[in-house]
Amino acid sequence: MNILIAYGSSEGQTRKIVEAIAARLREHGHTADLFDTASNPVELRVEAYDKIIVAASVHQERHQESVEIFVITKLTKVHKPTLFISVSLSAAFPKEDELTHRAT
Repeated sequence: MNILIAYGSSEGQTRKIVEAIAARLREHGHTADLFDTASNPVELRVEAYDKIIVAASVHQERHQESVEIFVITKLTKVHKPTLFISVSLSAAFPKEDELTHRAT
């Protein structure tokens, strides 16, 4: 199976996660291509892939703009099984930790 893994990573953690996912997929005999959405090459043909994984980190309650643009411009026109992974460092901390959670 030919799988595209598109990602946005502000501090490198999401990239580490998708690299691990790609390695595991390859161990199982699949092709897994990584694509950093910030690079945005025009020649990327998402329709050439069987499945698509999109991963993005959350900063200030939003995903990277490059990921949002990728999803809107590249994925709304293709009908492929797609998985979206949202990476949030604040979810790793207790709710009481005011440094990682927005005051309500």
